[in-house]
Amino acid sequence: MFAMARERKAAGIITGHIHQPGILQREGVTYYNTGDWVEHCTLLAEHRDGTLELLQWDETRMREAETSARDCRSTA
Repeated sequence: MFAMARERKAAGIITGHIHQPGILQREGVTYYNTGDWVEHCTLLAEHRDGTLELLQWDETRMREAETSARDCRSTA
């Protein structure tokens, strides 16, 4: 995989569903593995500046964010 990415001058590789989430650098190529939604509840998010981040679903944080967003809307 890494050799093919280098040959094609790719900056990175994105795979998923291999059940081991992670981001690593090897041979000048960045490897992104999204993991899985069932066991690890992980996802790969792209930010507006193009950077990628591996995130893990957190029910408590999501509820807090929803409450905060609702509070912001009600005071606007």
